[in-house]
Amino acid sequence: MSIIKVKTNLLKMMALIICVVVSMGAFTYSKQHAYKASATKSINELDKQKSQNNAAIKELEEKIAALEGNKEEQEAYQQQLAEKIKLQNENIEILMNQIEDINNQILQKQDEITNLEEEISRQEVEIADGLEKFKLRIRAMYISGNDSLAAALVGATDFYDMLAKIELMSRVAKYDDELIEGLVAELNEYNQNIEILNSQKAELEVSMAELNVKKDEVQAALDALNADMQKTQEEIDRIQLEKEIAQKSKEEMEKENEAIEAEREAILAEIARQQEEARKAAQQKQNNSSNTSGNSGGSKYTGGPLKWPVPGFYGVSSEYGQRWGRLHAGIDIAGGGISGASIVAAESGTVGIVSQTCTHNYGKSYSCGCGGSYGNYVTINHGNGLSTLYGHCSSIIVSPGEYVERGQVIGYVGSTGFSTGFHLHFEVIENGSKKNPRNYLY
Repeated sequence: MSIIKVKTNLLKMMALIICVVVSMGAFTYSKQHAYKASATKSINELDKQKSQNNAAIKELEEKIAALEGNKEEQEAYQQQLAEKIKLQNENIEILMNQIEDINNQILQKQDEITNLEEEISRQEVEIADGLEKFKLRIRAMYISGNDSLAAALVGATDFYDMLAKIELMSRVAKYDDELIEGLVAELNEYNQNIEILNSQKAELEVSMAELNVKKDEVQAALDALNADMQKTQEEIDRIQLEKEIAQKSKEEMEKENEAIEAEREAILAEIARQQEEARKAAQQKQNNSSNTSGNSGGSKYTGGPLKWPVPGFYGVSSEYGQRWGRLHAGIDIAGGGISGASIVAAESGTVGIVSQTCTHNYGKSYSCGCGGSYGNYVTINHGNGLSTLYGHCSSIIVSPGEYVERGQVIGYVGSTGFSTGFHLHFEVIENGSKKNPRNYLY
């Protein structure tokens, strides 16, 4: 009787599960399909804008080719070149926004996969425990044989004893039913989660491939932009100042570098001190876990790409590496019309050092001695040993200790300090060491 009931209930449960799975699957597909359609529309619109820009760039290239080499028409040439560079920057901005969206999707998908893997691990333990209990019940039923009901009736001393034994057997049978039904439900949910996990991993691979395509497209656009930027009068003037610096005697350069490095080492030491102070504060906050209100005080950063610090301007006039006999420990973001452009926080964090006493806001072939040659500069501590530095600013609009969000305006591009022209010098400092910012951006 109990076995028939078990089989009947098992069939009912499986039918119910199938219905639920089908209906939930349809609902999930509907939601996902609607989301993807919306996202695709947005991407298509951005790609359309980029295509229109490319068409305008091609037209400008023809005009530039006609004007190039004609000194009398140099002004018109520079004007057309500036318009082309503006459109190139717009295209890169579109790609950067798409990359940030894809990165966010990847981070979200990775979190979902991690959570699902943890749930699957928990289910595996529960299923193993359930199977062990089920094996024990099968063994007990085998040992007792199939005549349990008859034995209960014959062995009863009276009517009330018989009722008690029947009730006990009924409860045991109910426990068996629940055990089987629970195990079947857990197995079905486990299999569904495995399918979802495989699907999410496949989606993650697609997103990663799409991200790499966008990155390649950005690099190609950046190469074209930097090639055009070198033809602008602003860049020609800056390169001339760099030539003057290169022509200085070895003794002059070494003396100048020595003074600059001494002050920069002091700045680096202060950044390291603030990072350690922030680490201790974060550790103390973790120890006092009862107090969970307020922001993280700059301890949010857990990895992922930093935001480009001068949106709309993607030309780089100087990369990370050796220059003028010393390490150029950052990248110089430049371009026509960048003077006064907004500088944004590359990631959320706490403002560290703010130095803005330099008034020498113009291109120069020497160090004016301001801010360790950074001129007006600001640092932000993002937590986990990561800080960023923004140099040569015309002005800074944040204060030490202030918490800033990713993408928040913190100052404006200038040419203060030892600067050959208007640009932002951007550095990344991790655990007290200066790193190549290229490894942290997009």
